[in-house]
Amino acid sequence: MKDEEDPGKETVSPLTENNNIEKSNDADGALAASEANYRAIFDAANDAIFILDTETFNVVDVNRKGCEMFCYSRNEIECIGMEALGAGEAVNLKNDIQERVNRVSRGEPQIFEWLAKDKAGRNFWAEINLKRAVVGGKYRLLAIIRDINERKDAERRLEALNVELSRSNRRLKHLSLLDPHTGLYNFRYLGESVEAEFEKARRQASPVSAIMFDIDYFKSINDVYGHQFGDLVLKQLARQIKAIVRRYDIVIRFGGEEFIILSPGTSKAGAVLLANRLLGKINGYSFGSGEHKVKIEMSMAVASYPEDAGIIKGMDLINIADRVLNKVKESGGNKVYSLDDINRRAQGSFSGGVDNDEVRYIKDKIEKQARRSNQNLVQEMFAFARTVGSKDRYEHGHTEKLLRSVSDLSGALGLSDVQSEQVMKAAALYDLGKIGISWKTLQKRSKLTREEFNEVKKHPQIGADIISPIQSMRDIVPIVLYHHERWDGKGYPAGLKAEEIPLGARIISLVDAYHALGSDRPYRKAYPRDKVLKIIKNGSGTCFDPKVTKAFISVSKYKK
Repeated sequence: MKDEEDPGKETVSPLTENNNIEKSNDADGALAASEANYRAIFDAANDAIFILDTETFNVVDVNRKGCEMFCYSRNEIECIGMEALGAGEAVNLKNDIQERVNRVSRGEPQIFEWLAKDKAGRNFWAEINLKRAVVGGKYRLLAIIRDINERKDAERRLEALNVELSRSNRRLKHLSLLDPHTGLYNFRYLGESVEAEFEKARRQASPVSAIMFDIDYFKSINDVYGHQFGDLVLKQLARQIKAIVRRYDIVIRFGGEEFIILSPGTSKAGAVLLANRLLGKINGYSFGSGEHKVKIEMSMAVASYPEDAGIIKGMDLINIADRVLNKVKESGGNKVYSLDDINRRAQGSFSGGVDNDEVRYIKDKIEKQARRSNQNLVQEMFAFARTVGSKDRYEHGHTEKLLRSVSDLSGALGLSDVQSEQVMKAAALYDLGKIGISWKTLQKRSKLTREEFNEVKKHPQIGADIISPIQSMRDIVPIVLYHHERWDGKGYPAGLKAEEIPLGARIISLVDAYHALGSDRPYRKAYPRDKVLKIIKNGSGTCFDPKVTKAFISVSKYKK
């Protein structure tokens, strides 16, 4: 009897069994193919890829780029772990990764920079992109690493360039605030510094003063000796000023030959004292080069906060100083004025405040224009004499002394105001022609040769030729031309005698001789005053007009 089949028993035919075996082989083959593809892609990646255990952070796998980047084999990296690949503070990578893994778990992307180290000990910067992924059926950490050393080097170079650029910009800004010629601060810096110093003084309830000054008759220095020589004088003046003022005083070239000193913490009395000290030092200094030397004089004005009224901002200091400086120039220059001096002279008509009265405004405008015109006229009169006279100067202040003597003598002779003004103009310009005479000849210590003396004798004609085209100076041309004529007719250039010589020329001839004899010359020392007066008296009727001589001797008895 044939056995019956157990219905609970599964019967597998040989064909079915073979099919199952084939399916299993296909799955294994697909898995192997997938693994091969994964490995091919994994190793072909341009970035280093490290697969880490999520718990221990041990290296489970690393691609070919990772091995190349760190110069280790795969087995070596798996043995030493990523932490050994860090340099410096990067050795604490394990703790750092733990914190970042927590963030990755919360869905926060983690990209950070890391200082790495390869097998040869080379340090380089790397960028790590940390992700969480399923690899081989398990959660793993993917650390995608890119060498960014070149980028970091570029960033460092760029940072260094930015630092240098910042330094250069600061230097350029500093240079933009300096006058390139004198090295002092310029007008642009004034706007910044005066307001800052004023605000500081206001907050601290301390004084601040401004001293404004310019060189009297500087235009003539340029006209006579050239702008290059004038530039040299400005440079030398800047050095002298910086050597005299305090370290924290601010010296500014306001423009041209005009300067400003901002003096923080200085009262009006202190500023006036400083200005007078500056004036004395500068007056005693000889500016120029070996070939040409000049003495300069300066008009100086002082304005101070809080002592001067009407100052509510920094530039008010400068404006008041400028107005005071105009008064100094009008008075003849070479002195120091403050607003107090101006107020005393004008009995309160000049103040630091603002007058809104329309009539006063117009009147002030007219007076200002008149002052400027008068100042220009005075400058034309005296400029050349001061600079040209410095080529043959007996002593500093010679021109001023001569002018005072001419004024006294004109009064003693009873000259009219018009005549006195003419003589004073001529006295300011009578030696202008020496511009055409050699410096060596004027400073020669021994007796002049005939040729040298003939050269010197040309200076009256040269001076007359220079001023004759100027309409306002034409009335003094004869005085300048004939100031070396003698009463006995033995002078030059025309050999005029007695009353043929203009009275102004006779006055200047005598006064010039008096001051020349009483001053040191290159070839002799100054004569005593008594001897000088005796020589002048003995020259009456030969060199000098007897009437002029008598008046001069009479005036000189009361002068010391």
